[in-house]
Amino acid sequence: MIKDYVKKVFPVILDFSISLDKTSSILDKPWVSVGQVREKFIFKKNHELIISKEGKVEIGKWEFLEEAHSFLINRESGKFLYNKGFLDKAVLILKVDSKDNEYLTLANENVLPDLNVQGYLEKLRYRKHNILKLELADGTFLEAERDYDTSFPVVGNRVTISGGLPAPPGKYYLKNDNQILEVAKGKIQAILQMTQYNYGNRVIEIEQQDPEDISEGDSVIVNGMSSVEGIFLLSKRRYITVQNGKVASIGFRKHVRNWIIALALFSLILLLLLYWLLS
Repeated sequence: MIKDYVKKVFPVILDFSISLDKTSSILDKPWVSVGQVREKFIFKKNHELIISKEGKVEIGKWEFLEEAHSFLINRESGKFLYNKGFLDKAVLILKVDSKDNEYLTLANENVLPDLNVQGYLEKLRYRKHNILKLELADGTFLEAERDYDTSFPVVGNRVTISGGLPAPPGKYYLKNDNQILEVAKGKIQAILQMTQYNYGNRVIEIEQQDPEDISEGDSVIVNGMSSVEGIFLLSKRRYITVQNGKVASIGFRKHVRNWIIALALFSLILLLLLYWLLS
């Protein structure tokens, strides 16, 4: 709903607003309320306010209170005070005084004939913050604010969710690139590459810090399970040792054989020592 969207985005878009004291920007334009009730507001230079609803017209008054930086609207249903606001050529949003979640949202019908305030504000915010919209594997979206016009996110980009709210910390799986964004403090801290290795009856997925190769500390998922432990072959020659779901070491199969032989000799010596101590 537009009400919920405006509530989320309002603090973010204030930086893009024309000052409300530029009242000449609102005069003689068809401002249409967006929401369940559609009314047309026309602010006249003589401070008359023409309000039309389904062809029925009422005449009210409007005034900008310069010191309070507020709008006062007087109409048949009562007097209303609005504090703060967003204004540009297409949209006027006024916040109801002393109420956190109530806004009067108006669209200039001449500039925005479809009255799609949400789409307009989203495009405005994306342009002002140079935002790249990223689709995630679960069908939701993440927004990356770029310093440059890249077609991909980079470490250090500030990331938000719909409406400009900071993205909660965690891992975000991109839909198409097998990439994972690690987010903390509202910024991308690392970009991981999800790489799949199939050997025998195992499917091993590794969240690689280096997209070209495996590194110690990479997270490992085996047949859909995390927090795995053990030695896992990736091919006829290569293997990884995993502890607590992380790559502890990387090696080649001949080393596995040597490791097994050394373990067997150690076990044999241990058994002989126990036999000697008990005899």
